Amino acid sequence: MKRRHLWINLSLILAILLVVGAILGVALRPKGASAPARTATVVTATVSSTVTASGSVESAGGSVNQDRVLATVNQTTATQQLAAAPHGTTD
Repeated sequence: MKRRHLWINLSLILAILLVVGAILGVALRPKGASAPARTATVVTATVSSTVTASGSVESAGGSVNQDRVLATVNQTTATQQLAAAPHGTTD
């Protein structure tokens, strides 16, 4: 009976050591190559832009009430132009 308790205790100690070793292995392993931090100088500037639009206005009839949608904008062209614009440019 003593021998059986000895094997059970040794098995438990071995299991605990394996779990602790796995936790330490994960915690202490070197991290992968990370991208270096990027820094930039902060400046204050005035931003100005010109907006042009074309289209037609049609009579909606009736009166204008609060929260009534008067017009919608198709954003396809603006989204395409924004995607094509160079990033990080300064003028």
